[in-house]
Amino acid sequence: MFSSPFPRRRGLVLAGLGMGLGRGALAQEPPTLRLLSEDFPPVNFEDQGRPSGMAGELVLLLQKRLGLDIPVEFMPWTRGYQEAQGPHPVCLFTMARAAHREKLFKWVGPVVEFQNALFTAKGTERHLRSLDDAAKASQIIVIRDWASAQELQKRGFKNLTEVSTPGAAIRMLVVGRAPLMASELLTLPDLLKREGYAPDAVTTAMVYPGAMGYLAFSLATPDEEVRRWQQALDAMKRDGSFAKLFKKWLPHMLPP
Repeated sequence: MFSSPFPRRRGLVLAGLGMGLGRGALAQEPPTLRLLSEDFPPVNFEDQGRPSGMAGELVLLLQKRLGLDIPVEFMPWTRGYQEAQGPHPVCLFTMARAAHREKLFKWVGPVVEFQNALFTAKGTERHLRSLDDAAKASQIIVIRDWASAQELQKRGFKNLTEVSTPGAAIRMLVVGRAPLMASELLTLPDLLKREGYAPDAVTTAMVYPGAMGYLAFSLATPDEEVRRWQQALDAMKRDGSFAKLFKKWLPHMLPP
């Protein structure tokens, strides 16, 4: 969570005039937008209770421009993914805008490019020529509700073993529980470091289609609110502040 000197923008309270409400009654205040994220460095993560990473800091800067003060709630990706498909205004970041997700959310971005990859443990290196080769493997560890997993599920893979966190996935791969792990390429170095493994503990077997990363808003979020966030992001891209932030966190990549 974080605090800010900028006032929280509140929804309007509507009096019951011709709206099916009893005389003198007041409608409930519309739900406030929630901001959800996961620990996914260097893109977004929590540092001493404050959002950090490229997208974490981006959301803080966007809120400043919009006059908002909404705390960011960090939680496992699967829970956030479910919350963002619920009946209330929610923004979940950072999400790969894959084709199978297109109609499930409203999108603000792009803010980063993700690449999916299959990995092997050190000492078991193998080169995969295509996803058809991967489909023949005895087992592939995937992280539940990640785009890297959903892409393989969409292709009909029958050899997938789901786990709830990337940490669990990397540990299973390194100790030999499965020959392959599907994950995201950009965040792998930070994942290995957090789990106490050397940078060469795993090897990339192949890269397969990824997607651009966005802020994903629930369908229950008003279009005007989503439009305001997109306009604020567009303004940051025009004035160079987005590129400056992007270079700070991802100096080896070009901003989208």
